[in-house]
Amino acid sequence: MKTPVNLIGYSMGGLVIREAVRLAAGVSVRRAVFLHSPHNGSLAAGLFPLTACREMRPGSRFLARLNASTWDIPTLATWCLLDGVVVPGSSACWKNATVRLMSPVPAHAWPVISPGIHEAVVRFLMGSPTGDE
Repeated sequence: MKTPVNLIGYSMGGLVIREAVRLAAGVSVRRAVFLHSPHNGSLAAGLFPLTACREMRPGSRFLARLNASTWDIPTLATWCLLDGVVVPGSSACWKNATVRLMSPVPAHAWPVISPGIHEAVVRFLMGSPTGDE
């Protein structure tokens, strides 16, 4: 029997999680959290010639493949309209997320240090459908 796991990914880590789940369809995931992950790419990725950055550019084949795959895992996604790394910030407001939590602070690293976001993530992982009690 497989024990379901909760997965949390920050920035590109959210895309890594989605790709890993896509490739290993038998993995049992209970819930997922994506903190400011560029689900539809980031224009800022065009500033760097690295392969990983090229794959995060809007319209990349990698993102098209991810976005074409099904996702039925309860998911919380944080996003920030004025994120300086995920450009546009709305790219992190993933349509397949069960809960979309907008960060009021325009900083890409904010969900990593925000006590309020931490609390919402814990509530969501504990089973609250919205991250609220």
